[in-house]
Amino acid sequence: MDLLDRLLAHNEWATRVLLEHCVTLSADDFTRDFEIGPGSLHSTLAHTIGCMHVWADIVRDGRLDDDHSDIIDRCSTPNDLLTELAAAHTSLTQALTHTRNNRTNDDILNLEHEKSGKRYRFTYGSMAGHVLTHGMHHRAQILVMLRKLGQPDLPDIDMLEWELRESVGSEEPLA
Repeated sequence: MDLLDRLLAHNEWATRVLLEHCVTLSADDFTRDFEIGPGSLHSTLAHTIGCMHVWADIVRDGRLDDDHSDIIDRCSTPNDLLTELAAAHTSLTQALTHTRNNRTNDDILNLEHEKSGKRYRFTYGSMAGHVLTHGMHHRAQILVMLRKLGQPDLPDIDMLEWELRESVGSEEPLA
C-alpha cells in the first residue's frame, strides 16, 4: 500500500467513523448550526463528500461543471451520506489511481471553472495533497461540533488509529 492508497483509505475511514457516530443523533442535533465551518454537522459532512466528487471530476475531466451542491438536499441523514461517501470514495480513488499510474506529481492540471470562466493551473501532486487533506480540517470542525453537543466517547480518527483499527499495524507491548 503506497502513500496515496493510505491517504485515500484513511480519508474514507475517518469520515465514515464520524458519520456512523452521527447516526445516533437527533435530526435537530445533526442540522443544528454552529459558528464553525459550513455550519452544521450535516452541511459540513455534505460539503466534505461533495468536494470528493468535485475533485474526482476535475482530475478525470480537467474541468468543473458540477459542484455537487445538491448532496445537501439529496442526503438529509447520516445514512444517506454514508451511501454518498462510498460513491465519492470510489470515484476519487479511481481518478487519483489513474493519475498516479499515468502522470507524475509535477505534471500540470489545467482547470477550467465553467461558472466563473476562470482558469487555474495546479500540479497533480499538490492537487492530490489538497483533496486528501481537505477533509481533515472539516473532520476537526465536526469533532468540535460533537463536543459542543455533549457527545461522549468521541472517536480517535488520526491515521495511526486507522492503521491500528484496520489491522494494518499492530499494538505490541514495549520490550
